[in-house]
Amino acid sequence: MSTSSNNVLRCNNLKCRSFLSMEGQAVVTTCSHIFCISCATTLFASSLACPACNQSLQEPDDIVMTTLNPTNEYKASILAGLPPSTILEVTARAISFWTYQLSQESACQALILKNAQDRQVCTEKQLNNAFEDLQIANKKIVSLENELDANRRKVQGIINESHRKDRELSRLRGDLEKIKRKKPFNGVAQAGEKIVEQSDPERIFSAPTMNGSTPIYRSTGRFTATPHSTHNQIPFRSQTSDPYGPIVPPLFFGMNVGASKNGGSDRGSADRRFRAARMATTNGRANF
Repeated sequence: MSTSSNNVLRCNNLKCRSFLSMEGQAVVTTCSHIFCISCATTLFASSLACPACNQSLQEPDDIVMTTLNPTNEYKASILAGLPPSTILEVTARAISFWTYQLSQESACQALILKNAQDRQVCTEKQLNNAFEDLQIANKKIVSLENELDANRRKVQGIINESHRKDRELSRLRGDLEKIKRKKPFNGVAQAGEKIVEQSDPERIFSAPTMNGSTPIYRSTGRFTATPHSTHNQIPFRSQTSDPYGPIVPPLFFGMNVGASKNGGSDRGSADRRFRAARMATTNGRANF
């Protein structure tokens, strides 16, 4: 028996399955099983039963140690002196042993292959499930990234709108400050207008200009002179001794506006008092 042929022989102990050609010796049973020396020593020490098929091996020749790589001298003497029928029987049993071992090895390899294929199918299924989960996770990531971009654009729009409103608020505050700075100059005129409207609704108070040329009072009614009309009946005429003097509203009776013909010093004095009255206002309200 050649060394290449012995390479297919393995220990029939499923926990060992080592190649027997490396040791050169093995233990053979009459039930056509073979074991390595170490496994046979351990297994048959406790029980004389085949570890592979549980067949009882009580006879002395049921368990035999054999040489897997015999010498030429051993081959020449092992069958010497045996009749041909015995030699043929021994040969038939040896071939039957090899056939059984090859079939068992094929069955074992098929079982190993089947188990490997089952594990491969299970692994492929797990891989497909993991790939599907990965695709779902990628889609979710893309969706979350799009949502994040949309939220970023929304926040940026809100920030831009806030900046625009801040600029608009600053502009309005500037306009308000300008209005507040201009408002005290019209305080006296507004207060006088309010007093005149309360005393005579038909009279409209008009604020004088800085040069004092704008008339202080104007009437919405029409005055018609009659033979019986007197200077006391002229609208907006002050009750003075001079019927042809300047019109002075009741608001400024205490300013001693004269009736000089040229309107020189008296008019200047009235203008100074008028400006003093205007500067005495606080927050657009006259202090009289």
